[in-house]
This record gives sequence, C-alpha cells and structure tokens, in this order.
Amino acid sequence: MNAAPDTDRFARAFAAARADLPGHGNTEIARLREAAMARFAVAGLPTRRDEGWRYTDLRRLDRLDLAGETARADGAAAPALPGSIAALEAERIVFVDGRYDAALSLRGALPEGARLDVLSAHLGNGCDDAAAILGPGLGEWNGAGQEGLAALNSAMARDGVVLELADGVRLERPVLVVHLLSGAAGAVHPRSAVGLGAGAEAELVEVFVGHSGGGGWTNSVLEGAVGQGGRLRHAVLVRHGAAAVHTGRMTMDVARDAGYATQAITLGGRVVRNEFVVRLSGPGAECSLSGGALADARRHVDHTTEITHAAPHTESEQIFRNVADDNARTVFQGRVVVERDAQKTNARQSSRSLLLSAGAEAQNKPELRIFADDVKCSHGATVGDLDRDALFYLRARGIDEAEARALLTRAFVADLSTSLPVASLRPAVDEAVDGWLRRNANGGG
Repeated sequence: MNAAPDTDRFARAFAAARADLPGHGNTEIARLREAAMARFAVAGLPTRRDEGWRYTDLRRLDRLDLAGETARADGAAAPALPGSIAALEAERIVFVDGRYDAALSLRGALPEGARLDVLSAHLGNGCDDAAAILGPGLGEWNGAGQEGLAALNSAMARDGVVLELADGVRLERPVLVVHLLSGAAGAVHPRSAVGLGAGAEAELVEVFVGHSGGGGWTNSVLEGAVGQGGRLRHAVLVRHGAAAVHTGRMTMDVARDAGYATQAITLGGRVVRNEFVVRLSGPGAECSLSGGALADARRHVDHTTEITHAAPHTESEQIFRNVADDNARTVFQGRVVVERDAQKTNARQSSRSLLLSAGAEAQNKPELRIFADDVKCSHGATVGDLDRDALFYLRARGIDEAEARALLTRAFVADLSTSLPVASLRPAVDEAVDGWLRRNANGGG
C-alpha cells in the first residue's frame, strides 16, 4: 500500500495524547494501540492510487492542525443541537470534540439485559471485551486503502458508544448518538460497538454536526453484529461545517433470519466518505442500505458499500439518491459479492444522480461478483438533470424558476425521508433538506 508522507505528524500526535487516552493503564489496551499505530505507519492514509479511493482525495488532511488532538481549546464552543434533533424521544449520548458530555446527554432506564455505555468508561473499567472493541473488525481491516484509517482509529479512539442487548431484548426508544465539533479539535476518532443477541431489536441514530464554517476531521468506526432473528435499524446524518473532512466506516455481521437496515444522509462537510461493509452470514439474513447526499459549492461526498452474501436465501437492497450543484461531486461505489454457497440470493442495487449545474459531477460504480449460479442480482445507475418538461409545466403555472427547481429536487430526494429506517428522525431530515434547498434557491452554498 502507499504510505502517506506525513504519518510522522500523526505519530507525534499519538505520543502526545497517549497518556490521556482511556484505558492507558491497561497493558493489553496499550499494546493494541501501539500495534495499531505501527500498522498505520506502514499503511498510511489512503490515496487515489488505491482502487477503492480513486474518486476521493484526502490530501486536505496534509493541512490539518493536530494541536487539538489532546484537548479542546479554551473557550471553544460546541454548536447547538439542531432543534429537531434535540426533540427526539431517545436515549441521547453526546460527544463534544470526541469527549463524552454528560450535561448534554439524556439517559433513562433501560430494560434488563440491555447495556448502553460510553467507550471511555468501558475502557477505563478494564472490561473483558475492551481490547476486542479496539481490535481489527470484520474482514481484518479489509478494503483497499481502508487499513490505515481503521488502524489510526484503533490507536487514537477516545470515545464512542457500546450497545449490547441480550437475547430477546427490545429497546422502546432509539439510541441517539450526537458528535458535535467546535472546530477546535484537529481530529477525533469515534469508535462504537453494537451487539444484538438473538431476537433483539434496536434503533440507532448517529448525527455528526459542526459549525457552518467549521473544519476538522472526524474518522469514525462502528462495528457490530446482529444475532439470529434480531433487527437493527440504523441512520447516519452528516451535517458538518463547510471545511470539515469526514471518513466513516461501518461493518456489520447479520446472522440467520436477522435484518439490518441503514441509511446515510450527507448535507454538509467539504470531503465526506461513508463506507458500509455488511456480511449476511446466515440463511434468511436481510440487509437494506440506502442514502444519498445534497452537495453544493465544491463539496465532495462518497458513499461506498460492500454486501457479501455468504449463505443461501439471503436478500439485499441498495438505493442511493445524490444531488450535486455548483462544482460539487458525488460518488457511489456499490459492490455485491455472492459466495459459492449462497444460492437463492436476491440482490438489488439502484443509484440515481441529479446534476443541477454544468460544473457538477457524479460518479457511479456498481459492481457484482457472483460465484453462485442460482441467484437474482440486478443493478442500475443513472445521471441526469432536471426534467425540462416538468420545469416548463411548473413555470407555466406561475411558479418562479427557483421554486420550481426546488420542488422537483425535493421530489427527487423524497425517498431520503420516507424510507428512513428510524421513522422518528424524519422531521430532522426534512428540516435539513428543506434548509439546503432554500439556501441554494437563494444562490447560497
């Protein structure tokens, strides 16, 4: 792999932060962090020479100020929680610049057999599985170019959530995890783990928010497993500041007759990449991945997915909708792998992109790798602009051009809220989408 030339900067940041990281007094955790940092030194950051990263460039990180890695700058204020997010009826856990904030969090009683913890406390208590949470995930850091990011997260992870449900446990309210960036921290590395037992059910919402013009880098990792017959519904909303970089990776193992549904929506950030790796490991397992982006100015948003059908009678669906305006670029890379024993697989994939200006770009790269012979697999990808006939129809009825374009764009991305796995998040998504459309209708970016 291609080693980044500036890995020494991250090594120095790690050396400065090491004594302040949770669990530093635990020999096993310290050893694991050291090994992860050594691995990052070899792998480095991904570059466009890596096939999976050919469309996304992280060179902006060369200018990243890592001084905020060890602590928040004095006087730095976190952005306020969006009203629609704060109003959610949920078990709310808030992190500010990568650190748990008890005052902003809101936690109630959980049913017996449910455990919701923050990683810093989990590591500090020396829990038996603490080292496993920071260890290599599904596929041993698989994915071209991804190894360095995952290793750096393992080395630098300070906080995140740990959600564990015993067999048959069902949470009545969603778990809402909010990551607020003040702009003072150069980089944060949230690390979360989710484990659902047989028949367990939960909803998980992750929200990443920063000041409108804020920067910094969020390098997030979530690893999980859904036990037999379990159900996990998951949503990710990225609303970073205009100069921020976001790299997120989620890995999930889905057991027999279990289901996992997730949606990722991006409406902010300068460079954003969300990556989802799902393995359907038992017969009857199901997965639904969806999402999209509304990108303007010179923003770049990349959604990359990989679903592996490892057992027979499994089913997956991917639906992504992207909108690009000004000189923005959106990317969708979706891979489906059907292993030799995964007969009777049903896999569907759809990506549609809407370009609102001559300078906007969209890259779609669907991919099927099929090693079984009794399967149903399909994919489709389209790129286009607004329907001129529909635009003319609205203009002819007295609707001005800006409003007509907003109406048609809103209809194009309607699935982003109507198909949300976590229904209670819909008002927040609608609010964010409508705000983006208003800004762009008025010529903002």
